[in-house]
Amino acid sequence: LYIASAVGYTIGNAFLASTWISPGDPITRLIGELALFHISLLICASSRYSIFFVIFGIPFDRAIRYHQAAGFLAYLFLTVHGFIMLIEYAVSPVGILYIIQWSADGIFWVGAGPIAFLSFTLMIFFALPFMRRRLWEVFRIIHFILFHVSIIFVFLHMKTKYLNYIYIGAPYLLYLIDMILRFVNYVIPAKIVKLKAHPNINVTEITVKRSFIMQPRAGQYMFLYIPKVSLFQSHPFSIVNVPYLDNDSSTVRFMVKGIGGFTRSLLKHAEKEQNPFIRLEGPYGAPALPVNFYNQFLFVAGGIGITPMMSHTFDYIVSNASTETMHMAHLVWIVRKQQLAALLKDTLMQLQEKIGKHGHAFVDIYVTRGGDDDGELFDKELKEVDEKDGSKKNL
Repeated sequence: LYIASAVGYTIGNAFLASTWISPGDPITRLIGELALFHISLLICASSRYSIFFVIFGIPFDRAIRYHQAAGFLAYLFLTVHGFIMLIEYAVSPVGILYIIQWSADGIFWVGAGPIAFLSFTLMIFFALPFMRRRLWEVFRIIHFILFHVSIIFVFLHMKTKYLNYIYIGAPYLLYLIDMILRFVNYVIPAKIVKLKAHPNINVTEITVKRSFIMQPRAGQYMFLYIPKVSLFQSHPFSIVNVPYLDNDSSTVRFMVKGIGGFTRSLLKHAEKEQNPFIRLEGPYGAPALPVNFYNQFLFVAGGIGITPMMSHTFDYIVSNASTETMHMAHLVWIVRKQQLAALLKDTLMQLQEKIGKHGHAFVDIYVTRGGDDDGELFDKELKEVDEKDGSKKNL
């Protein structure tokens, strides 16, 4: 699909848009067209509500790898295109200073090309792993600003070719729509119902109530923005529950491990204040496999990684509870301390209540370290019980 699209785009520009204007131009402009093609791909893959998800079922968090690959290839083609054009202008009568002049038609600005290239260069530099990880907030701000700068100057640099405008303009319009949707999603009021710190296991428990444009599904995540914790940062966290299966479909629950930075600040803040201002963005994400397609499924999690797996297990059992086919979910959870497992006891009890006639769920929890005990976690309520109709729930 990628090769066919690239070839089709290039041929379409060559024969339908009269790209070639002189014998010396075809190869140079062909490389420029390929750069534009990859720019359109990287725009498509940069949206949170991505077109990749609509067409291929690939959510933003996995489509970002295509954004990175398309960005690298676009920059490669831009570099080669610019280098050859510099040589052509240097040996031509117009001279190398032509790159900073307007052309005669007043639309095609040659000088916009170097500005777009410089913008891409800075974006690539700050996107390098060693820069991105050390200066994450700087990377985000520069990437966001220069992204729009580069697209604007790419538009100015292009000749009047409608196919190019469609390939660049359409993805960019979708991106702007995505930004509007994200803003609308963000401004929806949210209220913290529960904010509790568990310093002995470095976990913050958060329950938030708000309305949703799109109901969260199993395994999805949301970005949390709490100004009193960090004024300029928002972080993604997996949703523990499945709101549309709960009695209250407007409540989402998170469990955040306090490792450092934002999460550590959140843990400390939760010990002092119980109801700070909060905004949510999302939900985003999708499972890598169609979970409900299978009659049996094994979920394995370690530590705080239980958060998406718990919602998957819950959704799998409840969604298939009324079917005539036997479905079985087996959740294996390895955890250091029993206190962390105790936080999900209520969720495990809800799962037990939801298991239907044709559903079985097995939960194996392995506690690898000793410590202060909250009391007996696995009481008689969590053991195997017989139903009135003779079927069994296994928990």
